[in-house]
Amino acid sequence: MQNMALRRIVGAYRTTPIAVLQKEAGIMPYSIRLKFMVARKAIRLHLNISKTNPINGHLLTLIEKSPIAKLTTLYMLAKDDRDYMIKKDEKRKCKRVEPLTLKQQQNQTIGILKKQAMEEWQEMYWNSSKDLWYHNITVESKCTDNLSKMVTGVIMKKDSRRILSNITQFRTGHGNFGAWFKKFGIEKDSYNCKCGELETVHHILVECPLLEEERKGLKRISPEMDMSTLLNSLTGLQEISKNGDEVFTSVKRLNIKNADWEKFDKELSSAIKDFNVHNKTLKSTDQIDDQAKVLEEVVKRAMAKSMKEVKVMKKSKRYWNQELREKLEKALEAKREARQRQPSLALKRQKIEEAKKARKIFDHSLREASTEQWNKYLSSLEGNDIWKILKYINPKSNDTIIPQIRKEDGTLTTTVDEKRHEIWKALLPEIDHGLDREFEIDNDSRWPKLEFDEVDSALADTPNDKAPGDDGITGKVLKMAWLNKDFKERFFKLLQACVKFGYHPKVWRHGIIVVIPKPKKPDYSKPRAYRPISLLKIPSKVLEKLYKKNDQTYNTLTSTRAIWGRQGYCATDAVLELVQRIETSKEKFQLCSLIFKELLIMLTEIYWHTQWRI
Repeated sequence: MQNMALRRIVGAYRTTPIAVLQKEAGIMPYSIRLKFMVARKAIRLHLNISKTNPINGHLLTLIEKSPIAKLTTLYMLAKDDRDYMIKKDEKRKCKRVEPLTLKQQQNQTIGILKKQAMEEWQEMYWNSSKDLWYHNITVESKCTDNLSKMVTGVIMKKDSRRILSNITQFRTGHGNFGAWFKKFGIEKDSYNCKCGELETVHHILVECPLLEEERKGLKRISPEMDMSTLLNSLTGLQEISKNGDEVFTSVKRLNIKNADWEKFDKELSSAIKDFNVHNKTLKSTDQIDDQAKVLEEVVKRAMAKSMKEVKVMKKSKRYWNQELREKLEKALEAKREARQRQPSLALKRQKIEEAKKARKIFDHSLREASTEQWNKYLSSLEGNDIWKILKYINPKSNDTIIPQIRKEDGTLTTTVDEKRHEIWKALLPEIDHGLDREFEIDNDSRWPKLEFDEVDSALADTPNDKAPGDDGITGKVLKMAWLNKDFKERFFKLLQACVKFGYHPKVWRHGIIVVIPKPKKPDYSKPRAYRPISLLKIPSKVLEKLYKKNDQTYNTLTSTRAIWGRQGYCATDAVLELVQRIETSKEKFQLCSLIFKELLIMLTEIYWHTQWRI
């Protein structure tokens, strides 16, 4: 329970040691804090209760269990001697010593108690099991619960929890790093950084060649790139937080709709220059893979520099403005005043009425702003966009949460990893493709050299808002990047080489699998009640369009009766042709047989090595 609460405060990972969490959050260990609170309360009661009161004996027993039992008890017992010495000095006409008030005695004793509790906490931290990484960078920092004395105190007060979580992951070493996944045996596509080396905090901050631009600010703070200086100083943490998102995530939700495209164009040219992206003809598949990877990084960096991140909210309030914020603050202030004690009942009632009135004004303004924004949205819709209203009007179902999946042995899954494994095993099983077949590239003269017009056409057919892959590059972004002369030349030569070699770059073969529940299924604990959808990268789709167009134009192997995989044909065409054939057979008094097979199941169950022989 304590571990969970501390993790939520600083945004740490579950594997972070409890001693590290306590120091990072500035919260005293529960055992020490409990003793401190009991002793503090006992001190306050002891100094306020008469000595003849029998409860005093019990209070002294509680104080003796505190971290500074002897010191506290001696201080209290010496109180009478101190008063006696003050009176004695007065008789000798010495300089008058002001006796301590009861409040001063309490504060002085509790201050000593707090200091001793902190020392006990520090000793407990030294003796606890902790990571050497965190210990080495924070060795000069003592345990404290005072935010003003903590390095991360300013970040806790001013910055968002997302930034605090990123900083905590860097400081503790437990976070979204390849080395962390590898250490705890968590499966991942790759434990390495994009540059090919094992992804660690030290590698990201000091070694990775792809982050040289972001590293310039850190070098100004510490030319030697000392980890303790960078991760245990306010200036270092503030510099890291500026580029924390670029380091942590490859996919960010960016506000592409309101992007600064002029800045994007400049940043794209700058990134091409910084990454030293060559403009030579690609002569091998290895060169194709390298060029595709670096061009993807170039576009992502330009996006991060020219676009703001979208703040994901449960409910978006576009009507919210400064006027509403001020009215809400007034309503809350009036509510606080109404709850306070007032000298008279009449004034109390007046404050309550003022609070109700302020709240009523805020609610009225809120409804007006909401209605005005809704009407403005409705008036902006044109044509088929009017159907977008349904997603706001219809009640939202909780389809995003997948229930427990039933395993083959009848038991239910208990973790997210188990759910993912069972769904993957059922919907995307391993297929025995038989013996590997090697194909020679047929240098067919009917496949002419790729031209700029073909790429322009393929990009024009790509929707702007098409769901991107794990690179976050949408159709709109790729189209705007295509307008950049430096990027256009390099991207075109990449596509040209892909068509020439008949090769698909490895970096474009990755996709995001999204599982969507099928509607009106009786049992959603079965994996077959879900449909997987693959979100591929947009550059990969552009290359597929080029392949498909050339295949339809120059290849005679594809049947003209085939619907899938042919441009201009879709499921609607298949249904219309099916209905037409049934009607024709019916008019001729002929039998018509149909065979339905789910495509996904069919593709996963076909024995391909047998089909080749057929």
